[in-house]
Amino acid sequence: MAKRKKKINTTNLQKIGIAHHRNEFISKIKQLLDDVTDSKISQYLPVHVLENIYNLRNHPVYIRAADGQKIPVKIIEEFRQLILQALKAKTVKLGFGKVDEMVAYDFFTYGITLATHWQDIKASDYPEALEVKTKLAPFGAMIHGEIFTEIWEYYIGMANALTLMFGDLENKMYAVKHVTRAEVDGKVGMRFCIDVYCFETEKINVTIDEKNRPAYRVGWLMSEPMPHFDYIKVELATDKPKLNKEYDVYIQVHALDRLRERIDNVFVGILHVSMFNSFKNLKYCKDTNGNYLFDFTINNFKVGYFRGDIVEDKIILRTFLFLINNGTPEYEKLHATTGLKKEDTIYLAINKLSAFINSDIASNDRAKEIFVNAGCESLFGVDKNIMYVEEGTKVKTNAELILKYLKLT
Repeated sequence: MAKRKKKINTTNLQKIGIAHHRNEFISKIKQLLDDVTDSKISQYLPVHVLENIYNLRNHPVYIRAADGQKIPVKIIEEFRQLILQALKAKTVKLGFGKVDEMVAYDFFTYGITLATHWQDIKASDYPEALEVKTKLAPFGAMIHGEIFTEIWEYYIGMANALTLMFGDLENKMYAVKHVTRAEVDGKVGMRFCIDVYCFETEKINVTIDEKNRPAYRVGWLMSEPMPHFDYIKVELATDKPKLNKEYDVYIQVHALDRLRERIDNVFVGILHVSMFNSFKNLKYCKDTNGNYLFDFTINNFKVGYFRGDIVEDKIILRTFLFLINNGTPEYEKLHATTGLKKEDTIYLAINKLSAFINSDIASNDRAKEIFVNAGCESLFGVDKNIMYVEEGTKVKTNAELILKYLKLT
């Protein structure tokens, strides 16, 4: 008769897993100590010292909803996974002993743990403590130098970049704050914590053309000193002195839709923070019908305009125009020099940003000159890396089509 298998004890498995992790961590710390000092000094560290290093080890990524914030677990997990991916994809140059470079995740996990231990070593800890501290000094001191600053700025930059990936004026805006904690949920050990905050912008309904329309207040969620909305206020120079004052700015859903459509393949958060920055560095003009056109720039390169009006003591952005859409000064110049009309730009598929970023127009001098002469040179300055393009997507080849259409070949 076959023997019955013993039931696996979950508690024992957990203990085995913890012991395995501890042994693996200590082994890597000892190896790193020997490699960065190009010696065998890890043999001098007593067991109790190694245990202490393990217990006080650095945890590189601990992301949580800040106190009082109700954020879906899914969002927090996405933040965590993206930060982990970023740290595991980044390497940092070290140049200590046998260690030329290290993956950023390992640097935060093992490198900072070892450097922190170096700071805490005292002569009374064990017989060879001073020898270990002396040999480890060059590596330990880097925690106050350029290497640490570089990787730290990368880490914080990636955390802040996530707010661009998830931020959306129509839904939720996110901010992050970094906090170093020596204890989390009763567990001792240094943790680099990212507290995530989530807010909604102000939403109103405004009556335009006898229709009630929703609009969102333009601003950006700032992290410092504590997460808060920095709302846009602009002062207009008008021909009516009583209208010369500061205005809050709101954007209609229609304008947000046109923005996504015409500045295509760009994360919504990047579009919205670019809108915020554009109004912080306000430039505007009026079209031929007297409507206000507010410049929209991405990293200081103009790519279009928001058309807006003063409504109910507020500026309401009613639509978004790509730089060569009908109604912009650049369109008027393009039409005057080439005869192109709105229908032609649609036919030639040049009514979106991707037509200039992910195409051969920039590399064709004759085609590019047409748009430069119309005042659209800024379209060629936008960094293509802001766009997400599916792998395998081919560069559009419409430069020759444009030249043939204008009979310039």
